[in-house]
Amino acid sequence: MRHLRAVLGAWALIGLVACGGNGAIDGAAAPDSPPAPSTGAASVHALAGAWTDSRGDGQLFVAADGQAYGLLSDSGTNRLLRGTLTAQHGLVSPSGFDAVDMRVPDSRQRWSLTGSYQPQSQLLLASDSGAPVVSAVYDARSAHGADLAALAGTYEVTLYGNGRPTITYLATLGDSGGIDLAGWQDGQEQCRLRGALTAASPAVNILNARLLASGAGCQFPDGTGIQGLAQYDADHALLVLFGMSGSGDGALVLYANRIRA
Repeated sequence: MRHLRAVLGAWALIGLVACGGNGAIDGAAAPDSPPAPSTGAASVHALAGAWTDSRGDGQLFVAADGQAYGLLSDSGTNRLLRGTLTAQHGLVSPSGFDAVDMRVPDSRQRWSLTGSYQPQSQLLLASDSGAPVVSAVYDARSAHGADLAALAGTYEVTLYGNGRPTITYLATLGDSGGIDLAGWQDGQEQCRLRGALTAASPAVNILNARLLASGAGCQFPDGTGIQGLAQYDADHALLVLFGMSGSGDGALVLYANRIRA
């Protein structure tokens, strides 16, 4: 993880995503409409939880319904992925994903992922794009539900994305998951990101994330919406969030270090 953050930091990037639509997030307009999650199954997906690349250069978050966001790195190329995994009896069937190169604006590609897995143990994924095979191990800390109240506090945030300059954010996270990020540059507030984190499942330590950008000096067009998945690492007081716009043309990676409760 430290290696990956160093690579991203060297690029000095921040996410830029396409303009969003309207709806409701804690009383604000909603983000772009993402791919619709599955609503028919009540059971937890076979791959639900967090997976870490065995090389330590990437992560994949999978919600209880199979919706997945991940950051994969190889030979200096970092891609953010979004899609829904189809898995059964140890096999991952062809699953469509958006893949965005974190160095390049508007670089979305469509990938098909296939592979195999051992529940809560190992995951192998290959892409039809020719990208290297992903070998990941299960993060046992994700095998329980997230307590939003325990995450409340103030965070110092670094944002990365596809081809945009970095701004440091200060974020507050409320007891019920409401989140407010203020971005600063040269001593002036430039951008505001507001939204919410919600528990994806009582059985999985993965959070749904929705954010809405506003402000004349924001790197995101006013009204841009982002949806993604997040996980809180209590051992390092670190919140990690992967998100994309509804169109998939823009990607966002957020690292938030908790500085006080």
